[in-house]
Amino acid sequence: MLTASDVVAIRIPDHPDLDWTARIEPDGTINFPYVGRIKAAGLTEDDLARTLERRLVELKIIAEP
Repeated sequence: MLTASDVVAIRIPDHPDLDWTARIEPDGTINFPYVGRIKAAGLTEDDLARTLERRLVELKIIAEP
């Protein structure tokens, strides 16, 4: 499980311009470009990846896999 102050490296396949590294804030969120604040603390790395992917698809930033 991710916790506050963990550092996450986010890589979006086929979209290197979206690669991002962020530290989880004390409030449990990260700020990801185009998406904004997203809750990360308490999630597994896979859960966070799925959440980000779903939001990027909803916002039409990436195509559905």
